[in-house]
Amino acid sequence: MSTPSLAWLARSGRHVVDERGAPFFLRGVGLGNWLLPEGYMWLFGDECASPRQIEGLVARLIGDEDAAAFWRRFRDTYVTEEDIAAIAACGYNSVRIPINSRVVLDEDGGFREDGFVLIERCVQWCREHELYVILDLHGAPGGQTGANIDDSLGWPDLFTDRRNEELTIALWVELARRYRDDPTIALYDLLNEPVPGDHRAQYTEPLVRLYKELIAAIREVDTRHLITLEGTNWSNDWSMFDGLWDDQLVLQFHKYWNPPDVASIQHYLDERERLDVPIWLGESGENGLGWFEATFGMCDELGIGWNFWQWKKLGTEISPVSIRVPRDWERIRAAARGEEDVPREDATRIFEEYLASIPLAACERLTRVANAMLRRVPVLLHAEHFGHRGEGVSWHGAKRDTGLVGFREDDGITIGFVDPARTGEIDFRDLRQADRETEKLEVRLVAGEWAAYEVELAAPGRIAVAVEGVAGVDGVVELSIGGAVAEPVEAGESLFSARSAELPAGRHELRVAVSSGSAAIRTLDVRLA
Repeated sequence: MSTPSLAWLARSGRHVVDERGAPFFLRGVGLGNWLLPEGYMWLFGDECASPRQIEGLVARLIGDEDAAAFWRRFRDTYVTEEDIAAIAACGYNSVRIPINSRVVLDEDGGFREDGFVLIERCVQWCREHELYVILDLHGAPGGQTGANIDDSLGWPDLFTDRRNEELTIALWVELARRYRDDPTIALYDLLNEPVPGDHRAQYTEPLVRLYKELIAAIREVDTRHLITLEGTNWSNDWSMFDGLWDDQLVLQFHKYWNPPDVASIQHYLDERERLDVPIWLGESGENGLGWFEATFGMCDELGIGWNFWQWKKLGTEISPVSIRVPRDWERIRAAARGEEDVPREDATRIFEEYLASIPLAACERLTRVANAMLRRVPVLLHAEHFGHRGEGVSWHGAKRDTGLVGFREDDGITIGFVDPARTGEIDFRDLRQADRETEKLEVRLVAGEWAAYEVELAAPGRIAVAVEGVAGVDGVVELSIGGAVAEPVEAGESLFSARSAELPAGRHELRVAVSSGSAAIRTLDVRLA
């Protein structure tokens, strides 16, 4: 297979740009659990949450020698070229590789070539399938968070032992040395979610010092690659960024379990303007399809690149790929909780079934998850997630008070509950699919008002849209697709349906307008005609 050439990416003011100077937005997925296992992705609780705890459990159940063989096979099969090809086929353009320093550093601080081989193999697959790569130091030596996610021993000892800082610097210099001439690498993500919570008071200044040391050391061997810095407190406190410490920086925030609206990210938008710097949503997900549709669509419209945290996970409905749960996995979970001593023969059989379930061909593909975040047809759009580009561009209307509090209150289209008797505040932090049955909303339009939505076509074709929830005695609804009035068709079970003419691949606007009377729009079911 030939090796396509990806363009070098660079910072130009508030944008990441390609070699032509055109803005480029990273839209990708993370490969968590591969090089740094996390207990929740094994359906374990807090008793077995970190890589060390998971490794200890496997060794306890099947012995050290078999455990070593287990992990070799796990890392060889959890991410393969088939996964990378599937990521590209979904429509993503990048992959974030979370790295545990113990995979690439031995106990004496020397480099482990077997760990670098795993990373390089994945980078090569990404290069061949034209996906950019973000190298993410998720677990630095000693740990930068003190939580299970960095493989620490319960404290951010990266900052309590100078040797850990020196190892971190040496590791980044080695990564930069290996990839300094490779445009496949989009970003060096220096530390994932450093010094969260109460650790900020003690370790923010040491973090700033280490960031500056890391940048200086990397620039000794690599002057070109973009570097992304995360704030404290799970990446989201940017108060330490008093300026740009390098010309090729991208600032990163993470977003989970909060409302999918502009108000929730306004601070980062303000900092983008103040510092004239690109911003990137480096981790998000773990919520529901409606939340994905809203959050990532909003980022697209506001010029923010993004990364969905988890490509593949055990027994999930909210990642693009679900690993099937092995029979008797509950016994392994019980062992993780200390409630059952699983005989070695039984544990070996269960772990063998788990390993056999990991390859992509054995997994369940959840196309609807990727389509929701990419707004790629076919996709179900929820009416309240109309565009964010402002009055006259994404909507036109006069907001009227409906009693609904807490979501897009400043935007100019009225959002209300499907049940007119229902008023009050709704919790938009999660929006899992099940919530749609009890927390249905609608966009209320009167004559002359409209709301616009964007969808993406992977290939040329026609779009069919079924609008659900059109109400009103004399409401007349029109739908335009790609700037042309759509042809109404037999509605079937929906209240209004239309289809487009032939459209090219790419992004297209759907606009729902009311020409007379009134209407209430709940969903737009968008399919290929």
